[in-house]
Amino acid sequence: MIFYFIAAITAVFVKIVDEIEDALEGRFKIKYFFAISYGLLIGSIISFSTFPTLWFGIIVAQMITGKIDKFSHFIGLFTALVFIVIFGINNGEFILTDFLLILFFAVMDETNFFENRYSDLRLWLKIAMFIFGIFVNWTYFIALISFDIAYILTGRFFPTHIKKWFCHL
Repeated sequence: MIFYFIAAITAVFVKIVDEIEDALEGRFKIKYFFAISYGLLIGSIISFSTFPTLWFGIIVAQMITGKIDKFSHFIGLFTALVFIVIFGINNGEFILTDFLLILFFAVMDETNFFENRYSDLRLWLKIAMFIFGIFVNWTYFIALISFDIAYILTGRFFPTHIKKWFCHL
């Protein structure tokens, strides 16, 4: 249960880095603190949670599609990878067939495969994990939704509150 909360906190940090990079043109060095923080959280999820396969699949999809395009996000990814090298992947919970399924749908999301008006919602992986939940296990879907809800809420909160705070630094 704690790892669903960690997934949500990770989303907040990822979105803050995204907003600093995009809306604030990367001006604030605190982005590296948030990148390192989310890297540590992602590493802990992959090393200790019951859903490392989901996160590993999404990270590999982002690497394959070139979505990790800012230095701050490279720092976050590097931090996660160092954590994983030190603590390992929760092998009892890493399932190769699940990884390949997640990788396929995450790549579809990242490349806007079958692009339509809902492409920004990145629905392919959510739909796949929902169906997976019906037939196998809800863990991936709950973790994904925990992350997405926090990411979306942070995105809505950022422009009005956090951006003003950063501009006063």
